[in-house]
Amino acid sequence: VSQALAGQGSLVELGDQALRLTAEAMGAVGANHYMADAGKLRLAASYALHDARKEQAPSAILKSEGLIGEALLKDDIW
Repeated sequence: VSQALAGQGSLVELGDQALRLTAEAMGAVGANHYMADAGKLRLAASYALHDARKEQAPSAILKSEGLIGEALLKDDIW
């Protein structure tokens, strides 16, 4: 993975490439990557999702919003 990520130009390109490699290694058909940002999770990258799916994904997940938000409340995913 580190060899494949070497030389990526920007943080966004690095994140996109890392998500693609991880999704492919896991056999996932699509993926979203969220990053912690000021007490919430912010959508940072998507892989292999068509525009309609990308629009359905929340741009941020706040504490107590859904299952992931509940895990944020309990600090289970930090």
